[in-house]
Amino acid sequence: MHVLKQIMKGINRPRPNEAGNDIEPYLKKALKEVGYTATTPKTTSGKQKPTGYLDIEFTDKKGRINYIECYCCPNKPGHL
Repeated sequence: MHVLKQIMKGINRPRPNEAGNDIEPYLKKALKEVGYTATTPKTTSGKQKPTGYLDIEFTDKKGRINYIECYCCPNKPGHL
């Protein structure tokens, strides 16, 4: 996928969770490229919330709703 090439160029951020935030639009675009519907999940009040858990809600080709959490960790020995 074209969008994954953009991600593979690298994302440099001071905090790992910020890199996870940067990945979200690319991942949404990639899901849409393969025919899924991808959005920001709604809160219990029905509003779309761009922060918090979970990051992406997508509906697959069978109509199932799925959720993705974008998480990154530092590239340090012994981390995770």
